Amino acid sequence: MGPEGIWRVSSAGGSPQPMVPVSAGQGGLNPQRITANRVLYTQRTLTGRTPDQIVVYASDTGARRIIIDNGSAGRYLPSGHVVYVTDGTMHAVPFDVTTSRITGAALSDLARG
Repeated sequence: MGPEGIWRVSSAGGSPQPMVPVSAGQGGLNPQRITANRVLYTQRTLTGRTPDQIVVYASDTGARRIIIDNGSAGRYLPSGHVVYVTDGTMHAVPFDVTTSRITGAALSDLARG
């Protein structure tokens, strides 16, 4: 994680290319490409003074949408959910990958069954 953003390297090799730019004082981690032009990732301030956020970045428009405040390690699942962690508790929330929007209430405490 660093101020340069999230980079990618082709599976064929070559030089790293920027994939997700970040604002000054922020870093990005745990990226996951969820469509051809959208990346889900955790946004973190480099000072660590504010909670992490789960963000979707659209590379075709440069738009960034915060979908979850105070969450990290987000992953999109084929079931149509984003799972993430807040304060040691796992959550799952229904998510529309086409619109990059949460579509329902979160299920919590998944790690404890």
